Amino acid sequence: MSGGSAVRVSILFDNFSHDKRFKAGWGFSALLEVEGKRILFDTGPHLPEAVLKSLKVNLREIDAVVISHLHQDHYGGVEELLIHAPGISLYAPGPIPPDLKASWQLLSTLNDVREPLILGERVWLTGPIGTKVPEMALLAQTPKGLLMLVGCAHPGIVELARRSVQITGKSPDIIVGGLHLMGLRPRKIRQVAEELKLIGVKRITGCHCTGKAAIKVLREVMGPVVTRGGIGKTEEFS
Repeated sequence: MSGGSAVRVSILFDNFSHDKRFKAGWGFSALLEVEGKRILFDTGPHLPEAVLKSLKVNLREIDAVVISHLHQDHYGGVEELLIHAPGISLYAPGPIPPDLKASWQLLSTLNDVREPLILGERVWLTGPIGTKVPEMALLAQTPKGLLMLVGCAHPGIVELARRSVQITGKSPDIIVGGLHLMGLRPRKIRQVAEELKLIGVKRITGCHCTGKAAIKVLREVMGPVVTRGGIGKTEEFS
């Protein structure tokens, strides 16, 4: 499995602010640039115009949008996106509620995802995991290893990492997104960190519901390869 050309991830919405010009808020959105395509992963509650302008993101040039799970802080910006990019391919974990389905179908090519899905030569969706809050992650092969983008990791970040192994035969080397560790006791966070190390995770950018305290504990276990995300942060894997 070739790493191919560089892959870039830009964080458009997050609880943390990497660039002080942008106000943090509850939610998550990131832009994945891979194979010459631009895939929007989650939309936050909305898409901040100042961030889009600063990072030179034109919504009309987005090729596809993936919604990790059906919470408003991750899909609230969909309608705004569809106004600028009608007909865009939209992937969301099924079953999609009838009201959302009816609304989104009007302006998008809607894909109700139930199983793992190949989006490109180096891009996959895990398909939804979990029953209480079905959620899926976006995978992309980079020259630095396999990248996994996660929204909130409701089913558990370890479970999502294991699904990556099942789909691609590889563990995610890099994880970017919300790890759902906020509020957990340090002992539990250390346990998660050790399990991720055992699976093969080498680098983490914690965003959204990961929490500042959890990032600190993850760093204690895994070292400086654990960093904090934030609105306006861009990472390139080449």
